[in-house]
Amino acid sequence: MRFRGLQLGVVLLALVGSQPTAWASSDAGSCPWGVLRCPLQGVPFLDVDNDTNDNLLRLVSAGKHFTLPVYAFPLDASTVRNVHFGYHYDEPESPVGDPVAPQDAALAALKNQLAALGIPGQTLNVPGPGELDTRFVSNSISSTVSFITALQAESSLSPEQRKALAQIRLALLAEGGAVDGDDHVDSAAWPPDSAAGAFYRYLSAARAFYYGNYSVALNTFSQLAENPQKWVAQAASYMLIRTKLNMSAQYAEDEYDMFDARNVNQGMVREARELAQSYLATWPDGEYRDSAVGLLRRIAWYLQDWSVLGPQYESALTHATDAASLKTLVAETDSKFLSRDLYGYGYNNDFVSDARMPLLTFIQFLRLLREFERTDSSGPKITADSLKTLQLLFNQAGEQPWGDYLHTAWLYWQRQDYPAVLAAVTPQAQVSDDDLPGFSQQVLYGYAQVALKQWPQALAHWKGLLEHTQNGERKAFLEAQVAAAEVEQQKVGDIFAAGSPVTNLRYRSLVLKTLASRELLHQQVSSGMNDDERTIALHTLLMRDLMAQDYSAWLADISLQNHIAHPAGGEDFSDVSLAQFSWDGKGAETGYYCQPLQATVQALAKSPAGSHNLNCLGEFIRTAGAQINTWPESGGNAGLDTAVEHQKPVTQPDRMALYRLVINNPNSEPEDKSFALYRAVMCYAPSGYNDCGGQDLSKAQRRQWFNQLHRDYPGNIWAKQLRYYW
Repeated sequence: MRFRGLQLGVVLLALVGSQPTAWASSDAGSCPWGVLRCPLQGVPFLDVDNDTNDNLLRLVSAGKHFTLPVYAFPLDASTVRNVHFGYHYDEPESPVGDPVAPQDAALAALKNQLAALGIPGQTLNVPGPGELDTRFVSNSISSTVSFITALQAESSLSPEQRKALAQIRLALLAEGGAVDGDDHVDSAAWPPDSAAGAFYRYLSAARAFYYGNYSVALNTFSQLAENPQKWVAQAASYMLIRTKLNMSAQYAEDEYDMFDARNVNQGMVREARELAQSYLATWPDGEYRDSAVGLLRRIAWYLQDWSVLGPQYESALTHATDAASLKTLVAETDSKFLSRDLYGYGYNNDFVSDARMPLLTFIQFLRLLREFERTDSSGPKITADSLKTLQLLFNQAGEQPWGDYLHTAWLYWQRQDYPAVLAAVTPQAQVSDDDLPGFSQQVLYGYAQVALKQWPQALAHWKGLLEHTQNGERKAFLEAQVAAAEVEQQKVGDIFAAGSPVTNLRYRSLVLKTLASRELLHQQVSSGMNDDERTIALHTLLMRDLMAQDYSAWLADISLQNHIAHPAGGEDFSDVSLAQFSWDGKGAETGYYCQPLQATVQALAKSPAGSHNLNCLGEFIRTAGAQINTWPESGGNAGLDTAVEHQKPVTQPDRMALYRLVINNPNSEPEDKSFALYRAVMCYAPSGYNDCGGQDLSKAQRRQWFNQLHRDYPGNIWAKQLRYYW
């Protein structure tokens, strides 16, 4: 392991610079990583800009064939627009189905136990998922089940004793995280030298522990650790570790009363370490083995013993047995070790590499390839020589593909030598779902072609990969690459051609709304892949007609809605509701009468300069929120968003242009010109920013219009209402 000023084992890297730097994860957002309803946000390859947690979880999960906690990307995404690679702010459900939650399974087991003990039908007052934290986390349903299981296995207990002890444990469970210090039971009823007495004393010590009376808990657990009742002895030995750790942290607070691991009582922490090691030696396969191993990691963290903590995490990650525990472990690894300098503890993070930790070394080097790390002069840098040494490390660990990918990633991100990337990678169309480094290599190969603007080659590469994947997440990613390449070449029509591999409605909708020509929109209204797409195309077409002031075209196109059997609607498609164009005019500003939209457009088709109808068209846009709204499709589109932005699309109608036509028309009626002046100034109310689309106007222009309204139309209703300009 390498630290600044400290080297253990072989020097693995040639480093440029030696000062510590903040190696941030890329998950700055409002959905904390690891929360059940917050799935992975990154793209499905080892992108250096993915959250470190994501890359670590993806890499380990691929090798273990674990299901990733991502939103289910359907292979057929032709009817949905809400599956993407960004944050999911409004999805309350878990991204990965769990048919029986652990809490539910434990509760069912507890009810069965109580029925067997003659406590049927009892209304259980139990803490819900997520309600318990700190030391109370073990005052849970599952630990209660474990206790009652031990009662059932102890043959020396009478039925009455089992029932009474179970009820005492249930009372403790019901108190959740608010345990008081009173046993509420006469201890004289439990003979001290019996198994029943041992179970009772264990519960008494547990109550003292949860209450925070650690000295009493420590004394009782110490006595029980030698008890002949095996379950009690093992559980007490385990609780000794936790009690000692909690004692060590009683006064570990900083100046803001926040926990600071640097302020723990390190003598007590070392005693806890001895207790944990003793437990594992005595019960190597004990009931609390995994928890004791986890406590050893906490102990190493408290002691800031990074050379011990790192290999512990490496071992735990590589031996994870299920996806749920792996996700928790990944979050712990990042916060306590990989990103420990970011969590307010003031720790320097000098870990770069260690032959004992090939996995964490690989993940750390991905972080070093981020732009901030590449450009920060004070941080360590990856060199060609260090890559050679790393390759040997990964080869010895049986992970040659990791070294191969790091070399390609270094060429792509740090050297930006795109021809070298193409030379280093052999293109393959078919890559196993479990071969994450291999797929990542192919992605960088395609990215290098894109960087070199080798569009035909890049398209062929992406399409080849897309043709052979049966993974919904990869399919969504690759479709985005195909669509982005077509957009960059300004071949938007190819996305909608017969046989196009881009069937993802989110991507097609984004392109239709932003870049489709009038001809292409007409095509998709009549031959879109489904009614949802035809609705999107028609709504966009009608808005484009109005934005182009092509009123005759709008009148012709509005009739096309009759050819869509089932127009898209509901909340999921509210942005393209064709009902918007049935505006009846009643929503216009009070005091300014407008006809329904259809009549307004008919009048404009006959007289495009008609001031009153231009104002009413502006009122439709303002009050109906009429626009080409790309919010439902924007973000998380794996490069397609950037490709679209390169074309500088216009999606907001220009109300200001309508008002200026009225203002500049010498034949405008006073009521229409005064209203246009009023609304033109109000475009900037109250923020001072243009809310009407089109080109921004100077404050001097807005002041001129304000003065013109009050000078030319004194006493007018709009002049009275407009008391300020912005």
